[in-house]
Parts: sequence; C-alpha cells; structure tokens
Amino acid sequence: MKKALAFFGFYVLLIAAGDGALRLLFLAKDRVSPDQAATPSDNRAYLAAYEGVDFDSVALWREIKAGTAQWLSYQPYTVWTRKPITGEYINVDQGGYRVTEYNSDDPGALRIWMVGGSTTWGMGVPDRDTVPSQLSRLFNEWGVPTHILNLGHTGFLSTQEVLTLLRELQRREPPDIFVVYDGLNEGLGVSERPDLANPHYMMGRISALFESRETERVAGSRSGIMGLVKTTGYYRLAASLRSRLASDPPAGPGAGPARTFVNDSDVKAVAARSAGILLENYRLMSTLGDGRGFPCFFFFQPQPGVGLKPLHESE
Repeated sequence: MKKALAFFGFYVLLIAAGDGALRLLFLAKDRVSPDQAATPSDNRAYLAAYEGVDFDSVALWREIKAGTAQWLSYQPYTVWTRKPITGEYINVDQGGYRVTEYNSDDPGALRIWMVGGSTTWGMGVPDRDTVPSQLSRLFNEWGVPTHILNLGHTGFLSTQEVLTLLRELQRREPPDIFVVYDGLNEGLGVSERPDLANPHYMMGRISALFESRETERVAGSRSGIMGLVKTTGYYRLAASLRSRLASDPPAGPGAGPARTFVNDSDVKAVAARSAGILLENYRLMSTLGDGRGFPCFFFFQPQPGVGLKPLHESE
C-alpha cells in the first residue's frame, strides 16, 4: 500500500512539474511573441514607398505587428476596437483611437471627426503621417486652428462607421465637420460572405467565437472544469500542436457556406448590392449631420489596381 501511494505521489509530482514547466515556457513565449512575430521583419517594411523616409520602417512594422497581435477588443455595436498602445510610431489612446498629431489646443479650434478603415486609421505609417494628422498639420499651418479626432478602425465598413458616428454623438458634442474616407473594405466582408448583405470583416472568426461560447461558469460544472483545464500548460501544448498539425481546420460556426460566382452577372449583382448599402449609409450619416448641424464630406479612397496608373512591382 505504501509503495502504491509512493508511486502515485511520484506521478502526481511529475505531472505537476511538467505542467509548471509548460506554464513557464508559454509565459515566456507570450511575453516575447510580438518581437518574434516581427523577426524577420514584415516584407511591407521594404516597399519602395519607404525609400528615403526619415524613420525606421522595420521598427514601424514591428510595432504594427506587435499591436495587431493584441489589438482586438470588443466594442458594443461596432464589434471591435483597439486596445491602448504606446510606442515610438504607433499610439492608441484609452478610447481605442489612433493619436492624431499636430492638433491645436485652442478651445475654439475647428473640430473635425474622421472615420474610415485602415487607410484612415493609418496602417503602414507613423502617427504623424496618418491622413488625419497630415490634414491637421495643413489646416494649422494655414492659420486655421484645428483638432481632428481619428475614428478610423482597421477593417471597418460603412455600417460600422454609421454606428461609430451615432455612438460618438451619444457621448460628446458634435463636430464642426465630419469626414468619411473609405470604400475598399466594403468588398472584404462580401468576399468572405457573399450570401449576406453587408457582412462585416472577420465575420466568420468573430461569430464562431460567439456561437461556441460557454454560457455558464459554475464551479464544479463542466464549463467550470473546462475553464480550469484551459489554464494548464498541457492544454496550451495540445492546442498549439493541433493548430500546427491541422492542415485544414474547420471554419467554425459563423463561417457560412462556401460560394463561388458562376458568371459575371452574379458578381455584378453582389457588387451592386454592396454599393447600394454604402450609398445608403452615406445618406444616413448625412441625415445625422443635418439633424445635429454639421456637414459631412465623403471621399472614396483610390485603388491602385483600378484605372491606368502604372503599378510598381510591390503594388
């Protein structure tokens, strides 16, 4: 009996030691993974557009990748926002918005809100070079005290922009001018779920998280036990191995049916539906502006792949 208890105690100790070692390993990995993810640097750091710039494009993309690895945070109604980030080139405030440089502190400054996707947010450029920052710089240099709030978010579609405007009007005074700079992202959701009208970006991933949720966390219940299991190093190891070995992982509950376009008319019909929703959202934002006393300006971002522009190899 004593011998059996000794063996049992030995195996329990061995299992606990293994779990402790795995926990320490994954703790170290979690702390250094952003830097590892950026080494070697993102290939976009070497695009021709960065030739001659006075900042380190490799370090910029290291910050972007590190921030992207931890940026997602739930936001009511608009689905996601960014967590606060403090860096050399990328800074996000406590409200989840990208910092705009060159803003005036004048209490009577012209207040502009800008909304859009990653182009408005400033993907690929330092804070100082985002569209809102450069616009603020120009206005202030021209003698017009200006303060711009960058409401752009990576992957946002026009429906999320309508909700962003509505939510901001609920929590603060309306702007003097509202500017929309978007267009490209309307196709992202449709490319993933062409069977739906105006689906948001990453709909499959986000709906899968929601639909596979544990509805209760009761001590001693199956969900409570699973919550405890998921904290172990062995679970992390198994999940890591599964993600590496699974060649074709399931898309998840929210991914929706696969669909291919069979002819040009099918493509045109989906595109027309998406464009119609975009224009309707523009009308809704204009209506909000008319009701609260500020004008709305809409700019459709240029697309390098459309038109006769000679394209660089990177484009």
